[in-house]
Amino acid sequence: MKVKKGSTEDGPLSLKKLREVRNITQEGIAKLLKIRQASVAKFERRDNPRFSSILSVIKAMGGKVSMTVSFDDGMERKLTFVGKAVKAK
Repeated sequence: MKVKKGSTEDGPLSLKKLREVRNITQEGIAKLLKIRQASVAKFERRDNPRFSSILSVIKAMGGKVSMTVSFDDGMERKLTFVGKAVKAK
């Protein structure tokens, strides 16, 4: 998949904006996840989507998810998520 030219945003992105920057349509995501396009549109509007749904959408776009956790005692670790993708609801 081709990334749109000039898409060098460094700040946080919504899943909708990330999908657009990756030049993927809602229909494309829906096809990969075997769901309806309307379900993708609804998911993108949610204020608090399930993490498993976010993971599925990112994986459908060809990405992987990681996060860094840090504690007051200075411990910091990067977590990765490579589990089986589930359908976005």
